[in-house]
Amino acid sequence: MKASTKFGMIAAAALLAFAVLNGTGCQQSSTPTPPVGQATNVASQTVQYTCSMHPDVLQEKPGKCPKCGMDLIVKK
Repeated sequence: MKASTKFGMIAAAALLAFAVLNGTGCQQSSTPTPPVGQATNVASQTVQYTCSMHPDVLQEKPGKCPKCGMDLIVKK
């Protein structure tokens, strides 16, 4: 076998091995993806802030409660 043919076969085998191993990585995404055909609800992913004394107060940014002046906390 010629040296150039042998080198070509080794290079092709290495490239194939790299492609297979790279495509089958074991890392998973930290955020789950929605099932196919199901849209994501962007509004439900926004952070909301509320007052610990007045849970009916909801805002999209931190601040003070308009009823009692307490700091708003992240709604869980």
